[in-house]
Amino acid sequence: MIDGVFVHYLVNELKENNLIGKRINRFGSIKETDFFLTLSNKSKLLFSINSNTQNIRLTNLELANNQKLPNFHKLLKKYLESSIIKDIYQHGNDRIIIFDISSFDEMGYLIPIKLIVELFGRNGNIILTLDDFTIIDGYKRELDDKMDARIILPKYQYKFPSSNKINPFNITDRNIINNLEGVSLLLQNQIDIDNNTNILFKKPNPVIISNNKTHFYWTDLPYLEGKRQYFSSISKMLEYYYINIKFDETKNQDQLFLSNYIKKE
Repeated sequence: MIDGVFVHYLVNELKENNLIGKRINRFGSIKETDFFLTLSNKSKLLFSINSNTQNIRLTNLELANNQKLPNFHKLLKKYLESSIIKDIYQHGNDRIIIFDISSFDEMGYLIPIKLIVELFGRNGNIILTLDDFTIIDGYKRELDDKMDARIILPKYQYKFPSSNKINPFNITDRNIINNLEGVSLLLQNQIDIDNNTNILFKKPNPVIISNNKTHFYWTDLPYLEGKRQYFSSISKMLEYYYINIKFDETKNQDQLFLSNYIKKE
């Protein structure tokens, strides 16, 4: 389950892996909704906004590049290759990750840009903007959510989705347990049982919990019954889940397509 709290700890993990300050050596296209970045420290960062496999993670997979780039990927490649990651952060406690990037034009002049990733399930999107949030382009120009009136078009100003909820990481009172931004029902159930938000401040302990339904999360949720498998990082947990469990559960065409692009030994 990717909620705002999950994203909070995923961003922390990406920062702890020394991605900031690294050059993007290569942009690799897997398919229209999936791409990866190879960094100067040999790390690979995989992005997927497919509703079935939506995530961002560090990956150890050997991924083959799709030589026929979708138009949006051509744009990303132009701006991202040879650029430098300057910062990675979350908007509030929402499922939005922003990459501040120093890009360069053909003459070598600096162009500060932002790569904004909205992990909103079927409404997920990736938007490329200038540093002042002027939109260069977005993967989805027409949003699936009819309640979202934002305009995602070149030269328009990017706007974050509005929220009247409380960022739980900005308050000190852990007895406030309602109307919290980025808290999924899965997590809210545990908060209600505990009657506090202490669980939000635990050290990450990524886990996959399997029973009638399989859940993954950045930390254990004791109220959920089932067999547990723990991982040393969120990225490793996501890698295992999407390559093994999700594939086994769905055998959907998107996963088959992705697997066909993984290089065979």
